Amino acid sequence: MMKMMKDKKIKVYLSARISKDARAWNNYVCGFLTAPFSVFMPQTHNSVPKNHKDFQIEVAYMDIDAMQQSDMGLLLPPYGRDCAWEVGWYAGQKKPLVAFTHNELEWLRDWMLKSCLAAVITDNQNTYLKLKKDPILSKKRVILIGEMNELREALMDVLEVKR
Repeated sequence: MMKMMKDKKIKVYLSARISKDARAWNNYVCGFLTAPFSVFMPQTHNSVPKNHKDFQIEVAYMDIDAMQQSDMGLLLPPYGRDCAWEVGWYAGQKKPLVAFTHNELEWLRDWMLKSCLAAVITDNQNTYLKLKKDPILSKKRVILIGEMNELREALMDVLEVKR
């Protein structure tokens, strides 16, 4: 079954801040998602106005369309308020959403968001131990990868379990 998934393009929607200061981290993480992954990164498809109130409705429609076409979502904390809406959307559609965190833990206060995740992946042993002790995440899949190039395989494993 894993062989079949490797032959199919896996569409991932990135749910992350799109501000200029977040782009380097988003690019770094998504840079490891090579074939069979295809990542929709809103930061590269949506222009970022100086003021968020200036976003046009077409931007939202573009993102929603990409979410509908996706096989899964990838959440990168720290995230923005709009990402919380995306998390709820993924839960409502019963599509897997996976968070990746290195050492960002402030988001652990967001208990409703945590309940919507299919899994959390980290490459940091200390973060892993904290995630495993979390009352909600301890009931979810928490995956420790040794290196970032293991992110692809971890995401494929999560997607395989959800199917």
